[in-house]
Amino acid sequence: MAKSKTPSPKLMVGAAQAADLPQLKKLVAAGGDLNASHRGYRGLHALIQTKPHARATVPSSQQIACFKWMLKNGADPELLGAWPPARAILVAAIVGSQEYVDVLTKAGAKIDVFVSAALGDVASVTSAIASRFTVPTDRDAGGLTALQCAAASRMGREDAAVRHQLIEIATALLNAGAEPEARTQSWGHDVDAVYFAASAHHVEMFELLLRRGADPTRAMVPAIWNGGDRFESLANAALAFGADVNSTVSEGRPLLNDLIRWGQFTQALWLLKHGADPNREQNPEESHVEIHIGTESTNDVARTLATTVGWTALHQAASRGNARMVEALIAAGAEVYRIDHAGRTPYDVANAAPLRALLRKARGIIHS
Repeated sequence: MAKSKTPSPKLMVGAAQAADLPQLKKLVAAGGDLNASHRGYRGLHALIQTKPHARATVPSSQQIACFKWMLKNGADPELLGAWPPARAILVAAIVGSQEYVDVLTKAGAKIDVFVSAALGDVASVTSAIASRFTVPTDRDAGGLTALQCAAASRMGREDAAVRHQLIEIATALLNAGAEPEARTQSWGHDVDAVYFAASAHHVEMFELLLRRGADPTRAMVPAIWNGGDRFESLANAALAFGADVNSTVSEGRPLLNDLIRWGQFTQALWLLKHGADPNREQNPEESHVEIHIGTESTNDVARTLATTVGWTALHQAASRGNARMVEALIAAGAEVYRIDHAGRTPYDVANAAPLRALLRKARGIIHS
């Protein structure tokens, strides 16, 4: 008789993320592991972070019931998961879910200085700093610093008092020697406290980190990419601290080009309005490459970069087929005759007849 196959980690994590308790019970009965990991996520983490980059919503009764059952039946909250790797209670704080924090606390999840920093517990963090001088530079098991935990926390998203406490904690850590640009490995790139503050849409935290030495030009990238409905406030803060929009690089491209490539036209138009050069070329010698979580593998990025060397924002917009963006770039002075390293103009890479007509018209105006 054939031996039954043990449920795969993908099935286990998927059932947990869907809070499908009946299915999860069947999988466990068939030998499935509640602590299995699939693409860096375990069941607890996947359920907490159902949408990795979205703002937390109040968990349903079904989700809480599934979460409690998992904890009761062997899911270990101290194991690492998500990106960067973190314990379940830190992930709950980073997404801003008080409900999951409460369940994990009652289940005995470890509360240390990293968790205290993410929860806004000023007294615990300042006491830890006073008793151990290495706290500002210590790393959690997943590589996070306490400053990163405070910056990443969304526990104060709807609570001004908690936001103030998180700022107080970050200030204490910085005063004690925390490095605002300390980097931690995430999915395909390193991240720092500024990245986390932008992702949490915490403008005051973002400004504090800039005030204490974070590079404003580098900070512009997560401000624009991760800032959500607060990207303008975050980007304006970076500008106020001296960010150079024409030195920003994202995924090996000028930030303006990369935004257009991914269809982020609102942000691209904002950047153009604030001085981004539409004729800045993609340079193969760019030294600072940011690879955004969940977009492409490093090899895919390298292949794409190799075929688009010398592209300007207009090349990128023409290839994307967005007439509004092409018109905005031309109005801002984009050169319609500019060639890339393969000798192609924006017209040559345009993927739609209306775009080619628009570029022909622009070339005719310039020629006349």
